[in-house]
Amino acid sequence: METIPLVPVDSLTITTLVDNTTDLLLLDEGPAKRHPSARYPKVAARFLQGGLTADLLRAEHGFSCLVTIEKAGRTTRILFDAGVTPDGLVENMRRMEISPRDIDIIVLSHGHWDHTTGMDGIVAELRSPNLPVLIHPDFWSRRRIAIPGRDPMELPSTSRGGLEGAGFEVIEQQQPSFLLDGSADIDGLGRYGFGGCDPRTRSVHWTPDPPAEHAPRCVSARSSAAHSRRSPAPGLRARILVLCS
Repeated sequence: METIPLVPVDSLTITTLVDNTTDLLLLDEGPAKRHPSARYPKVAARFLQGGLTADLLRAEHGFSCLVTIEKAGRTTRILFDAGVTPDGLVENMRRMEISPRDIDIIVLSHGHWDHTTGMDGIVAELRSPNLPVLIHPDFWSRRRIAIPGRDPMELPSTSRGGLEGAGFEVIEQQQPSFLLDGSADIDGLGRYGFGGCDPRTRSVHWTPDPPAEHAPRCVSARSSAAHSRRSPAPGLRARILVLCS
């Protein structure tokens, strides 16, 4: 396997924005730091004494995270996937005091709706996003899932017209893409699913994806400093792997 060298950055922070589970009782562990409970906004709760409770993070099927890279005094924020509901991502960002306006680049690992639907909320917040969105050319392939004992079900597909019409600059890239002068690479974006057909044809013949194409989608970066609250040890590479269920 070919080694891809990465130029070290000063710090790296990976902030989980959408995940399948949430646990208020988890403690900090190693480089993983939990969002302080005291910082969550308050909402009305008329059956509690005091009338208020914390507006906690929402867990939902799907995934999204924010990759923050600092290098030579410059901060770059990469939104990696966007979750399954139109407002789940931006609502969790609000709870964590993260502004969508700080996003510099968006990477969508694959076209499944549980990784892309939250783009709706980004547009609602930014109005005219004008952000680059990095995808693989097979991102648009239609997909379906076949669960034993059930009829096959077609999965919702991401709309090219919707993304481009909202103002996003869609960049299709099959090979690894380097960001920040070689400090981060976007690798493994590709076909991923449970069998699909090409939307560029009128064919309705569904074919299984070859096992070799079920490769993880990832963002990689190498940190040269340990002071970042979520960075790995000095000189180690951090990699976000996405395996869709």
